[in-house]
Amino acid sequence: MESVDIATSQLDQTRSLDTQRQAPAPTPRHVERPVAADPSGEPVVELVSGAPTVSQPKVVGPGRKERTYLDKIQVLEQQARLNEHALENASLIERGSSNLLDRMERQLESSDEALERERAASRRVCVMLGSLQRENELIREQLSAARAQLAQLEAPKPKGLLRRLIGG
Repeated sequence: MESVDIATSQLDQTRSLDTQRQAPAPTPRHVERPVAADPSGEPVVELVSGAPTVSQPKVVGPGRKERTYLDKIQVLEQQARLNEHALENASLIERGSSNLLDRMERQLESSDEALERERAASRRVCVMLGSLQRENELIREQLSAARAQLAQLEAPKPKGLLRRLIGG
């Protein structure tokens, strides 16, 4: 038996592709010719498999469009995180400002109530002051009447005509 190497242009092309892919080079195919196996005198050809015919798929990363798409997704996710953070901050500020507003309204209501109590107290004081003034005027009138009576009692009595005549 003789073995003959057959090299075709197709193998040359696959070698150039294989060198690009870094795959192992296929083994060349051998044709075995028996010398006198066929009674007609023609040679018998048997093909023996060399390299595997199924090549492994080439692993390809994302292309330009896919990278752009992935970049957009990443940007949108980052914006979503930022928006979520801003929303959380806004809700905290809203809750804090509503608490502050409630506290200020309570203080205002309490100060309004205190102001109303003070006004009511000042009205009562004004009424009491007016009644004290009136009472003071009455007491002055009574005092002046009492002084007048006292002055009459302490004043020398005028002598009547008969007393003046008698000498008394």
